[in-house]
Amino acid sequence: MAPRGFHTVTGPFYKALRADCSSYRDGEGLWPAPSQRGPGAWTRVPDAKPVAGSGGLALHHLSGLPNALGTRLFIAEAEDIVAVTEFGVIAGRARLLRPIAVWDAQAARHFAADCAEQVLDALDWHATDDDRPGAAIAVARDFADGLVSLDTMYRTWADVHTLARGHTCDIPCPEAWQAAWTAFDALLEPDPGDAARIAVQMAHESAVLAASWWAGWKARMDAAWTACTAARVEELREAAARAASEQADADVRRWQAGRLEQYLHGWTDRAAAAPEQALHRG
Repeated sequence: MAPRGFHTVTGPFYKALRADCSSYRDGEGLWPAPSQRGPGAWTRVPDAKPVAGSGGLALHHLSGLPNALGTRLFIAEAEDIVAVTEFGVIAGRARLLRPIAVWDAQAARHFAADCAEQVLDALDWHATDDDRPGAAIAVARDFADGLVSLDTMYRTWADVHTLARGHTCDIPCPEAWQAAWTAFDALLEPDPGDAARIAVQMAHESAVLAASWWAGWKARMDAAWTACTAARVEELREAAARAASEQADADVRRWQAGRLEQYLHGWTDRAAAAPEQALHRG
C-alpha cells in the first residue's frame, strides 16, 4: 500500500534522457543507467511531498511521451508518487529498468521530421506548387541517416527561411504560421531529443491554431448571411473556434502517440514495407 498522501498509479512508465543519461528536466541530474546485470540504481528526491508541484522525478505514460522525448528512452519504475499529471506522474524515487533499443538519435530525428510533415498537412501546404518545405524535410531525413552534412542542412534551411519571410504576410493566421516554422527549425537542433520534442510541441500548436482560426472564420462568414447581431456573430465564431481547437488537439495528440508507438515497435518511415516484422527490443 502506498504511504499516506501518495498515489498508486499503474505503469508502464517511460523516461526520456540525453545520450549521457542526463535529464532534460532541471534538478534531476544524471540517472544511473541499467546494465546487463539489471536495472539502474534508484534515483531519489528526498524532499518530494504529496503536493502537486512540490518537486520530484517526472515519468510519462505513452500518451504523454511525445511531449517529453529525448535522445534515449527507457522503461522506468516509480515509487512514492507525489502527483499525477496530464502526461504521467511525479515520483519521489524512480529507476531505469531497461533501454528501448529501437529508439536512438536516428529515430528521434525521423520522428521530428514526421511532425514537420504533419505541419504541412495542417497548413494545406501540399495544395501549393512549392515543394521546398517537403524537400527540406527529405534532407533532414538524409541527415538523420548520415547521408548529408549539417552544412547541407543549413543551406537547405536558408532557402526555406527565404520562403517563410516571403509568405508570412499572406497567411491568415500568423500564429499558426510562426509555430509551423518553429517546428521546421527544430530539425536543426543539435540534440536529437530536443529536435523531436520541440517539433512535437510546435506541430501540435500550429495545427490547433490553424484549425481554430479556419473554423472561426467559416462560422463568421456563415453568420454574415443571417440576421445575427455582431455580438451573436462573435459568439458563434468563438464557439466554432473552441470546438475545432479541442478536436484538433485530440486528433494531433492521438496521431503523435500512435506514430511514436510504431517507432517503439521498431517501425520507421524507411522500413514501412514490413512493420509486422519489427519487434520491441529492450
